[in-house]
Amino acid sequence: MEILEEKIKEAERFRDGYYQHFPNCTLTEKKRAVREKVLPLIQDIPLDMKGHSSTSAGYNYICGRILNICIEYDANCERYLSRAIKLDPSLNEAWYELGECIWKREGFSMAVDCFRKSLALKRTGKCLASLATALRQTALCTSEVKIQQSLQEEAAKLSDEAVELDPDSEKAWHALGNSCLMQFFLKCQADMELMGKAREAYERALQLADVCYNPDLHLNYSTALKFVQNYRECLKHLKMATVYDPGYLEAKGQLETLLLFLKQTDSYVRNKGKLTAKKMQHFKSSISDKDFGVYCKKLFKKEGKTEILRPVSFRELKEGINSDVVICGKVVAIIPNTEVVPTFVGCDKEGSCCAFSVYNASNKFGLVIGDSVAVPEPHIIDVKILSEETGCGNFDFRIVRITHPLKMLRNGKPFGLEYVAFCKIGTDFVY
Repeated sequence: MEILEEKIKEAERFRDGYYQHFPNCTLTEKKRAVREKVLPLIQDIPLDMKGHSSTSAGYNYICGRILNICIEYDANCERYLSRAIKLDPSLNEAWYELGECIWKREGFSMAVDCFRKSLALKRTGKCLASLATALRQTALCTSEVKIQQSLQEEAAKLSDEAVELDPDSEKAWHALGNSCLMQFFLKCQADMELMGKAREAYERALQLADVCYNPDLHLNYSTALKFVQNYRECLKHLKMATVYDPGYLEAKGQLETLLLFLKQTDSYVRNKGKLTAKKMQHFKSSISDKDFGVYCKKLFKKEGKTEILRPVSFRELKEGINSDVVICGKVVAIIPNTEVVPTFVGCDKEGSCCAFSVYNASNKFGLVIGDSVAVPEPHIIDVKILSEETGCGNFDFRIVRITHPLKMLRNGKPFGLEYVAFCKIGTDFVY
């Protein structure tokens, strides 16, 4: 059995690293190649186990486990595993494999039942992670808010337990990252510790393998990185997702969208919105005290204290949160963006330009070229990415991160609550 066990692991490594060796092959070719690698292993099952093929739970389990290495659903795999648990209902590994098999044909509720039965027999990190994933998927399929919350909370607890039980499991840490990221968005992004925990979990999952071939892990981690606007690392992991699965359309789409966004933003900032010198001069000179609204040399309340913010130019800002200051600029360009985060370029009185991203804005939110924008205590992110990392030139610009429209003024006036709508996780997120 030790020799067979090593061959099974070798087949799993072949499946997971297939595109590294055959980067130009299609998914269909990969499925066929993995199947051809897997099927002969059934003949390698020890003779003493083969002799009881029709009555041995162990033999049926091994056959099912071997066929489960295949990417696509296999009805024979389900038959073997169903027979194994019928012969011996105490086989926790057979229940786990059956859940994974049924998951492939999208039998989500049945898969959940299998994972629960496996865990009732023995708590394992991989099964806890699979159940957490299945519960998050089940939550998406129900419209009942209370049921959704209950399933998400259970999934979060299971993910925590998975890493406690198996701290060296990439799968467990990946599940924890997904769980924390989901919780972060469900709680309206109020708890940045959850985002930090999600990123740490993804990073730990990536560290547990010499080379992580899991494209879903790279794609999901890129979702977290993009939200915090760490575009350099986000780009890196999106590229890795497409390398480890060249046919991964979601990852390819995300990569193309991000590159276009960065390219356009860099161009508009560098070229000052592509305005004429006369128009630019007009915008610079038209910025006045009234554009600062309540922040113009007037007292305002911050965390119960009365303070005055000091107006500064864009060039005086440092990376990170700039406390006790306020900036004001004119909108010189609107960045086309297929995503839900409105982005524009603004110039200050000196003619310096930077980008602005407004998170959690409803579809009522909007700006036009010529509007003034004032932002208290701006959060600055410096974007610096080399051409060898992008494949399409250097990117070097600053972006002001605005958490929601209530944190800014338009033409000296605040936005109302109707302009706020909290971001949700994308539909391409892999649970």
